[in-house]
Amino acid sequence: MLAGLPTPCHAATEDGDDQIERIPVAYEASDLTDPVRARKLLWRLDSASLQACGAMDGMSLPMQKAVERSACHRTSLTASVSSLHSPILWQLARDMIGTRGVTQEAP
Repeated sequence: MLAGLPTPCHAATEDGDDQIERIPVAYEASDLTDPVRARKLLWRLDSASLQACGAMDGMSLPMQKAVERSACHRTSLTASVSSLHSPILWQLARDMIGTRGVTQEAP
């Protein structure tokens, strides 16, 4: 049973349109403080960010990789993680983003 409220995963369209797709991701307060739970939450946020930026089942591997490396995905994931104000989650996200060849500073 989830006691927390869903938090939206934000994604901006690639063409700079002001329209933002929001995909709700449910979480509990303990997801923000427990490292194991935070890692699972991060994977859910990452999956929602990829979906919001155009990834879908059955997509070719080159297209999937392009979405993973896109500015849309980085912006979406960073905004989602930042909105939760969890140092543990932020560190895990920074490590994940860094492995994809991108470095970003904490907000």
